[in-house]
Amino acid sequence: FAITIKEQLAALDKALQLAPLNTDLLDPVNYESRRLRAFTYYASRKYEKMEYDAFAMTILRPGDPLGYSLRAIALRELGKYVEAIAEYDNAIALTLNDNAQYMDLRAQRNEVFLRMGDYEQVIADARECLKLLPDKPVFQYHIFCALTALGDYDKADAVFREIVGRTT
Repeated sequence: FAITIKEQLAALDKALQLAPLNTDLLDPVNYESRRLRAFTYYASRKYEKMEYDAFAMTILRPGDPLGYSLRAIALRELGKYVEAIAEYDNAIALTLNDNAQYMDLRAQRNEVFLRMGDYEQVIADARECLKLLPDKPVFQYHIFCALTALGDYDKADAVFREIVGRTT
C-alpha cells in the first residue's frame, strides 16, 4: 500500500531525529533521508523546508550538484532569484558538460533569468546553449520569450517561424 506524503514526511522526520542516536543532523548518514525529504517537500510545494534540507545536502556532499540544484529550485519558487542563480551556477559548475543534466540546469537557470526580466542574459545564454546542443528546442523558446518581452517582434517572429518549421 502507498503511504501518504504526510506519513512519509513523519517517517523521514523520525529517521533524522533518531539516526544512530545522533545529535548532529549533518551526519553523513542522514544524506539520503534529507534527499528524500527534500523531494517530498518539493512535491508538496513546501519550498522553505525544501531549501533547508537541500542546504544541508550541500554541506554533507559539497561536490554533488544535486543539493545545489534542489536548493536553486526552492529559492526560485520562493522568489529569491539572485540566490537561485548562484545555486544554479554552483550546480552547473559541478556537472560535466556532456551530462544530460547540464543542459537541464542551464534551461532552469534561464527560466529564472526570464522571471527576473534579464532578457539580454536569456538570449546570450540560450544562444550559447544552442551552439552546444542545437536539438534542444527549449532554448529557442527562451529566446522567443525574451525577444517578445523586449518588444523585438520581428526577431521574435523569425524565431517563432524557425520553431514551427522544426515541428512540421
